[in-house]
Amino acid sequence: MNQSDNPILIMLCISYCIYATISCSSSPDLVKNEVMPAPFVQLCAPCHGADLKGNIAQSLLDGSWQFGSRPADLFRAIKFGHPQQGMPSWGGVLADSEIDSLVNYLLREEKRQNLNKPPIPTRLETQDYQMQVEVLTDDLKEPWGMAFIDSERVLITEQPSSLRILQNGKLLTEPIINVGKVSGTGQGGLFDVVIDPEYDKNGWVYLAVSHSLGKPNSDDRRADRARAMTKIIRGKINGNNWVDEQVLFAADPQTYSPTAGHFGGRMIIDRDGYLFFSIGDRDSLDHAQDLSKPNGKIHRIHTDGTIPVTNPFYGQEQVITSIYSRGNRNPQGLALHPETGHLWSTEHGPLGGDELNIIEAGKNYGWPVISHGINYNGELITEQPSSLRILQNGKLLTEPI
Repeated sequence: MNQSDNPILIMLCISYCIYATISCSSSPDLVKNEVMPAPFVQLCAPCHGADLKGNIAQSLLDGSWQFGSRPADLFRAIKFGHPQQGMPSWGGVLADSEIDSLVNYLLREEKRQNLNKPPIPTRLETQDYQMQVEVLTDDLKEPWGMAFIDSERVLITEQPSSLRILQNGKLLTEPIINVGKVSGTGQGGLFDVVIDPEYDKNGWVYLAVSHSLGKPNSDDRRADRARAMTKIIRGKINGNNWVDEQVLFAADPQTYSPTAGHFGGRMIIDRDGYLFFSIGDRDSLDHAQDLSKPNGKIHRIHTDGTIPVTNPFYGQEQVITSIYSRGNRNPQGLALHPETGHLWSTEHGPLGGDELNIIEAGKNYGWPVISHGINYNGELITEQPSSLRILQNGKLLTEPI
């Protein structure tokens, strides 16, 4: 049965329209606003209010976005919903172009209202710590990574594409120029920054970026979007210029994806001098289990880009030998245990499925064969029991902590 033939859905839509019409009649400012998309009136206003100031759901004009403030975050929330928090998914009702229209409308209204950002707290308290908060700068755009050059200088990446320097507590006005080609589409952009352990001697700075092929592929299901993949580069900073750039890791262009999410992009250099970096599954779930694909993995290389002979898949055919672990959905946190030196990872899972893992050579962390989460639309990802370890090809998949 088509959705248009469903009497319950028809009655719900009629009810929404009646409610929204009544609500709008009490809000003359928004009645005059001719750019309000019809889907907002029909689907969003009953919960968020015809004036966007909240009803049975939160205000959309308070400067705080529950599921992220980037256009891609809003698009995902509308399309897939957050059922556990009461946000329905509208992907089955609205086309992507209609969702884009809603996102643009919400961001325009937020800007038009000239909202003040919520105040930054001066003190934070957790179960174990009490912390004082000092604001050094509030002039950054989507800061993503940070690395201390010394006690006076900090390198900071802004995801859209900029590398900035915070010096003596002040953000320098101009970003570093001529940083490698960065694609800022969707969740892409400039990710992590890491300083070489011997920076004082060699000056190397490592960057993780989303790299685009620069033109769409007509064979892709999203032919209007250029294909992209996470790339690892290093270079040096000379004055205000990025120089001596070298590519340490670049995937086969055939593995690049037109999707806009799950780039990973975190890096860390361990005590033995190995450079680890993460690449998310790029919204291609099955690739996380495929050793011939770079995505959905954590990789390990030398700082000059060569592959360690001790890597778990070194020497195997039709395998990307930089792979250190697989089955990782979108790992964007890497840290070394201060005592053991073991590599820990935080991983963005699906709804209810975020993970904390200890990363070991050659281990399979399960995605998407097993997950503790579900899809954002409420559907199951796997029929496997999410609370049990399972075997795949005779090997035990590694459970998160």
